[in-house]
Amino acid sequence: MKKTTFLLFCLVACLQMVQAQDKPKEKNKHIKIKKNMISISPLQGSVTLKVGQIAYFSYKVHASVGVAGETEIKDETIAKIKNKEFKFDNEENAKMPGGDSAAETIFIEALKKGETTLTYRDVFRGKVEQTTEIKIVVE
Repeated sequence: MKKTTFLLFCLVACLQMVQAQDKPKEKNKHIKIKKNMISISPLQGSVTLKVGQIAYFSYKVHASVGVAGETEIKDETIAKIKNKEFKFDNEENAKMPGGDSAAETIFIEALKKGETTLTYRDVFRGKVEQTTEIKIVVE
């Protein structure tokens, strides 16, 4: 039963990668990390931003072994995910078996004063291993 579940998970992951490659590329504007941006760490309990300021949060992904991350912002009227960027650790190995290790970075824009929560879920082979919540305060 465990082998069947694992094989099903691998099949779904492969289908998602193929489907993602078939989709037309979204025209996300590349965001360059600047000095006035705030880096968010899963070790932080909270972060304070000014209206209009952008913060970023990075996490590791490795689809071929089942490592993924999920992010969610509770109240997107306070802060929202402006962009997501995906960068392979080694572009040359990306298409080789096991070479898909990468970092995904989300950029969060502070929209108006208030408080909300960024939830990050560390996922391994479809199972949430750990959930971290970081309070976002917008001044």
